[in-house]
Amino acid sequence: MLGDDVCTAADTHSRPTDEPQPLTGGAHADASQPSKRRRQAEASTTRQKRRSKKPRKLGRLRQVMDLPVDLLYEIFQYVWPPSLLNLSRATKAFRNLLMSRSARHIWQSSLARVDGLPPVPTDMTEPEECARKHFAPYCDVRDRFGLLASVAPDDTSLAKMLPYVRLDVRFDMVQRSDEELHLLAAIAEDPQAVQKWFAAKETDFERWKKHVRLCEDWYYDEADAADEDRDLRRDRRQKAIEQRLTDLGWGDELAKLPEGALGEQKSVRIVTPLSARGWLSMKDRLVSFLTHARDERLAKEKAVITNARRKLLKTVYPDFCRSKPFRAILPGVGDLVTAPAIVQVFDEAPCGTEPSAASLLNALATIPQSFFDAWRARCEQELVALAQECLQNNPALKQILEIDSVTANDLRLATLVFCPRNMLSCTPYPDILNMSYFHEDDREQPWSAKNIDLNDSAPHPRSALPD
Repeated sequence: MLGDDVCTAADTHSRPTDEPQPLTGGAHADASQPSKRRRQAEASTTRQKRRSKKPRKLGRLRQVMDLPVDLLYEIFQYVWPPSLLNLSRATKAFRNLLMSRSARHIWQSSLARVDGLPPVPTDMTEPEECARKHFAPYCDVRDRFGLLASVAPDDTSLAKMLPYVRLDVRFDMVQRSDEELHLLAAIAEDPQAVQKWFAAKETDFERWKKHVRLCEDWYYDEADAADEDRDLRRDRRQKAIEQRLTDLGWGDELAKLPEGALGEQKSVRIVTPLSARGWLSMKDRLVSFLTHARDERLAKEKAVITNARRKLLKTVYPDFCRSKPFRAILPGVGDLVTAPAIVQVFDEAPCGTEPSAASLLNALATIPQSFFDAWRARCEQELVALAQECLQNNPALKQILEIDSVTANDLRLATLVFCPRNMLSCTPYPDILNMSYFHEDDREQPWSAKNIDLNDSAPHPRSALPD
């Protein structure tokens, strides 16, 4: 077969021989070249040799193990217990060094430097177990002799003195529980041994309960202290950021921000101290945030001032209407506030003070007639557009009105009746321009045809209404 021929050719090429080898013809033409698998193996070997020549990069503590053992013992005594536990799991050399019996004084010295830590029970001799139980999220020494709820005995007296916890089943806990139950079963026929066993377990249980309470109290005190420390570091960072922003001229705006608004921004309340590089990375973002907050604040303040002055204009509006001819069509308060004379009075009034009623009446009297004409022309255009849209959407109106399109002159037709929204009565033109026919909530707004509907049930007689 072809595979056997290739293997035979490769073997023949690899073995020295005195017989002449043919160089041409069929499969023997490739006999002078090594097989593909062999070439790949040789290339892989070459790459490994090249890699082995490069020195491996070592860490900064690469020479720690070259120090004398006595010096290492002295250094490790000042290591924080969780760090010491992690160090023992880093390498085999550290584990052999720290997990030996001769290194027990290292763990004792390390634990002794922790303020308020409860003393280690006498039967906890392993340093790793000691550190794990004291620095876990909770003190789980309670399950050293504990029974799981799923394997708790039916005997209530045994359950009272052998504490059990309702956690996920762990093999070591189940194994310990089985050992305790087997030990009790082995001495069940000896009442005195059973009594001594119960007494010993009750004593151990009380001792461990006291130790558990001490461990839990210490843990929660340490957690509260850690939270206070994190908050303190966050406050220092935020104050440093506020100082940088104050130097840029944003001190007044910071004082006007809602409480906690700056702290909600990204990278402000973190425990890392503020660095020059970190400040540059957040500077533009915080300036943009303060700019947006300032614009929103000014817009709200302006709206409050405008509403207060609009209410003042509303109080003098009846006097202004009485100064005009009877049944005159006049703009409402929402449109009058846009008159140049009124805007000038509002702008000239200092912030925090309101213009007088007399100044507003004088400004209303100086409004030119061109303002009223432009306002009425705009309203008529909106009404024409509204009526034209209704004709397109309801072809039956064309027969009622007997028109195909609506112009400004057609607004006076008796068949064109408009109904302000949220109102039961209908009003013809030009009375529909009077804001007094609108709902009370809409009277202070600028006149708009968006708040008007065309009545499609108007009487049929075609006639024009006088101005």
